[in-house]
Amino acid sequence: MTDKYELIAAEKDSYPVRNMCRWLTVSASGFYDWHRRPPSVHTRRRTTLATQVRALFTASRPPILRIKISLPPMERTDIAVSSGPAKSK
Repeated sequence: MTDKYELIAAEKDSYPVRNMCRWLTVSASGFYDWHRRPPSVHTRRRTTLATQVRALFTASRPPILRIKISLPPMERTDIAVSSGPAKSK
């Protein structure tokens, strides 16, 4: 459901929200509820982690040849990392 809501949010300047909701078989009220809701703790954590991983990957040398970032997560950040949230979409 979130994928559909994200698509509607991305395209709301190009198409009417009610039409997109009908096309994607979701309720407009459900979309607006989702849109007004603050990001969940899980979503904020994943966003923070993704930003940190990108920064570490970019800072590593040589960036194209570096496949694995080998650093203990607790030494550079206060976020505990498990294998679940680190997977890419």
